[in-house]
Amino acid sequence: MICISSILQRSGIVLAFVFARTFSRIRVGPYCDGLNCGTPLGLLDWTMVSQTALGLVENIGLFGATALVLEYFIAKGYIMKMEE
Repeated sequence: MICISSILQRSGIVLAFVFARTFSRIRVGPYCDGLNCGTPLGLLDWTMVSQTALGLVENIGLFGATALVLEYFIAKGYIMKMEE
C-alpha cells in the first residue's frame, strides 16, 4: 500500500477528483459547431463557463470536506490506515 504523507500529494489527489467530476459534468449546447461555441473563448460559451465555475466550487467543497473529515477521523483513531 502506498502511504501518502505529503500535503501536496494529498491535495493533488483531491484536485484530480475535483477536475474529473467538474469537467465531466459540463453540458455542451446544441448550438456548438465543432470547436466553436461562441464568446468568450470560442471553445466555451458563458453557459459552459458558469457550469464550470459552479462545478468547481461545489466539488472543492464536497471533496475538500471529505478529505478533512477523513484526516480528522484518522487523527482521532476512529479509522486506521492499512498496514502493509
